Amino acid sequence: MTIRIGADAPSAIYIGSQAASAVYVGGTQVWPVAAPPLWSPLDVAPADRLLWLDAQDAAATVFSSGTRILTWGDSFGVQPDFTATSANPTLSADAAIGGLRALRLENPTQMSMSGAANIAGATRQSYFAVLRLGGVVGANAIPFAFFGNSLYIQEFGNNLRVVGLDQRQVVASPPIVSDGDYHVFGAIFESGGQAVFTYDGAIARAESAGGLGGGAPAVSRIDINHPSVPVVGGALAEWFVFNTALNETDRRKAEGYLAHKYGLAANLPATHPYKSAAP
Repeated sequence: MTIRIGADAPSAIYIGSQAASAVYVGGTQVWPVAAPPLWSPLDVAPADRLLWLDAQDAAATVFSSGTRILTWGDSFGVQPDFTATSANPTLSADAAIGGLRALRLENPTQMSMSGAANIAGATRQSYFAVLRLGGVVGANAIPFAFFGNSLYIQEFGNNLRVVGLDQRQVVASPPIVSDGDYHVFGAIFESGGQAVFTYDGAIARAESAGGLGGGAPAVSRIDINHPSVPVVGGALAEWFVFNTALNETDRRKAEGYLAHKYGLAANLPATHPYKSAAP
C-alpha cells in the first residue's frame, strides 16, 4: 500500500485513532524515512586517512591535571599519540566556539608526535582545520607542521599561506589578515602541482603552487606550535589530513562539517551548499 499526500510522504499515519510511530515492511522501517547520516572525516576511504585531531574526542585526550593535556591521540587510529613536550598545554572549553574544546597555542606551548606515517612521495593531499591564529601578523608563526616544512599554515608577510607537499606553497590573494577569530581553513594539493587554499568555505587562492625549494624530507615527526615560530594566543580545535585530493563536492562537505560543528556557518559564503545545514 502506498500512502501519499500530493507528492510528499505523509507527516502522520493513523490506524483508527492511534497515530503510528513507524511503518515496517518485512522488518525494514519504511516510514518515517530516516535522515541520512551527517558527513564526517570517516566518510573518506580508510586508505586515504592520515591524521585526525579532534579536541571534542574525549577518548583521544589524556590530561595530566585539570585542563593540562598530556597526550592527544589520532581519532583515525593511524598515527601515534601527540605528547606535550613543554609545560603541558591547555585543552579547554572556549566560549568563542560555543563552549567546545580547543588546544590553546601559548608560547612556549608545544606538542609533538614521533614515528609518523611517512607522507614523503605522496602526490595528492587534503587538509582542513578549525584554527584561531593569534593575530600577530607578519611574525611567520606556524601553528602546526609536519616536521621538515612539508605541510603547514603560516602567518607570513601580513598574509596567510599554506605550504604543502614537497614544500609547494599557495598564498591568499587578496591578502587575508589574521583577525584573532576562529576560521575554517582548507587546502587541496593535486599531483600536477595545482593547489587550492580555502578560507571559511571560499577559495582564497587557486594556482599552480610554486615550490620553496629543497623538497620535503621523509616525515617522521609532526609538531604543534613549533617553539621556533610559535603562534601566541591562538587555538586549534580540529585538524584532519587525507592522502588524497578531495573533489569539490567532498571539499565543501568537509568545510560545512567544520563550520556547523563549531558555530562558524555564518562565515560561509551565501552560495555555499552547506550554508544553512550541515552535510
